[in-house]
Amino acid sequence: MEGENLEGKDLRYLSARVFHRLGSITAKQYTVAAVAITLIMILFAFKRYLFIVALLGMNIAISTFFRGLKRYNIGIEIVMFSAVMSGVVYGPVTGAVMGALSMVIDYVFATRLSFFSIVTIPSYAAVGYFSPLLLEPLGITKLGIIATVAYVAFTSLLIICFMGGHLSKSIRFGITNIVFNIIVFRTAAPLVLGIMQ
Repeated sequence: MEGENLEGKDLRYLSARVFHRLGSITAKQYTVAAVAITLIMILFAFKRYLFIVALLGMNIAISTFFRGLKRYNIGIEIVMFSAVMSGVVYGPVTGAVMGALSMVIDYVFATRLSFFSIVTIPSYAAVGYFSPLLLEPLGITKLGIIATVAYVAFTSLLIICFMGGHLSKSIRFGITNIVFNIIVFRTAAPLVLGIMQ
C-alpha cells in the first residue's frame, strides 16, 4: 500500500512538472515546434520528390566538383547510381528519365559536351528503365555493379569501334568508373534504398 502511495505521489509530481514546463513555453517556441513538425510532415509526404531532387543535386555537385578529372577520362560520377536507384524505387519510366537527365547534367556541369552523348544518354536511360526488372534476382549491390560493367563494356565498344574513340581513354574511364561504382553500390546503395522505399 505504501508503494502505491509513493507511485501516486511520483505521478502527480511528474505531471505537475510537465504542465509547469508546458506553461513556460513561449509563443516563439510553439511556432518553431509547429514549423518543424510541418516540415517533417511535408518531407514524408513528398519523400519521392525529395530523393529525386537530392539525386539531381548530387549529380550537379559531383559533376561540378570533379570537372577537372573529366578531361583525363576519370569516371567519378553518380549517373549510374541515379539511374539504378530511381528505376528500382520509382519504376522504369522515372529510372529512364533520371538516367538520361543525370547524364545531360553531367555533360553540362562538367562543361564537356560530347559527340558520344548519342550513345551514353540512351544507354543510361536503358539502365534506369531495366533496373527494376533485375532487382529481385540480383539485389541492389549486384544490380549496380553488373549494370556498371555492362554499360562500360557496351558504350566503350560502340565508341571505340564506330565513333573513333580512343582505347586508352575508354579503358581509363571504364576502370575508374567500375571501381567507383563498386564502392558506391556496396556501401551507399543498400542504405539509400532502405531510406528511399
